[in-house]
Amino acid sequence: DIGQIFPDSDPKWKGAASSVFIKEAVRLMDEAGYEIGNLDATLILQRPKISPHKETIRSNLSKLLGADPSVVNLKAKTHEKVDSLGENRSIAAHTVILLMKK
Repeated sequence: DIGQIFPDSDPKWKGAASSVFIKEAVRLMDEAGYEIGNLDATLILQRPKISPHKETIRSNLSKLLGADPSVVNLKAKTHEKVDSLGENRSIAAHTVILLMKK
């Protein structure tokens, strides 16, 4: 539960870069004796187009996670101009991670 690990009532998380949250999650994962088996992420947005940046994003995620790039998959799709996602007023990310005991 993200609210238990990173409560919005704790000022230390206010305004923190997303990399800080990822690093803390990786630390907790490692401490619990797990490693990443694979990660599959889908970004949902109209703009900007992700394809020119896909490998850079994937590489940065791999480094932050301490995972081999071969286990990190990133894809993007649009929302066909439906609701706030399709109207380019918001973006969404869906991520599934397989954790494996070390």
